[in-house]
Amino acid sequence: MTPAPRLPWRRHRRLRQGPPAKQAPLILHAQALLAALPNGVVLRAPDGRVIDCNPAAEHQLHLTRAQLLGQQPIDAGWRSLHADGRTMTLAERPAMKALAAGQGLHSQVVGVAPPDGLVRWLLVNAEPLRDAAGQPAGTLSCFTDVTDQRSQQALANP
Repeated sequence: MTPAPRLPWRRHRRLRQGPPAKQAPLILHAQALLAALPNGVVLRAPDGRVIDCNPAAEHQLHLTRAQLLGQQPIDAGWRSLHADGRTMTLAERPAMKALAAGQGLHSQVVGVAPPDGLVRWLLVNAEPLRDAAGQPAGTLSCFTDVTDQRSQQALANP
């Protein structure tokens, strides 16, 4: 008796709910959910590379999908900022800190300063992801624009 053929969908652990025909609606629902969210969502690989993002992330970060995915260069003038306005290094960004520490970070205020100088402030949560063996599998970050709230607070507390 010959062994049953190995089906390609069985090699992937991401969505083990069934064969590709049953996975397709789940993937479509997840894509629709991410596209509809007003919050930015960025998924990073274990090495820190961005591997997926939603349209809100592009808008709030003032970057294109191609730039976020590393397919096009990011302008050298683009910066991330600490809440006090100091430039934030890549290692200091919430997603990278969550990946390094293996712990989630919540309510981190990060400034986004594109070359045009219009700083936007984001409230960021970053969670490390682990594979089935418990090894780091990347990070998932979500964020919302809090620029208006921050401006109102500055006016109320001069």
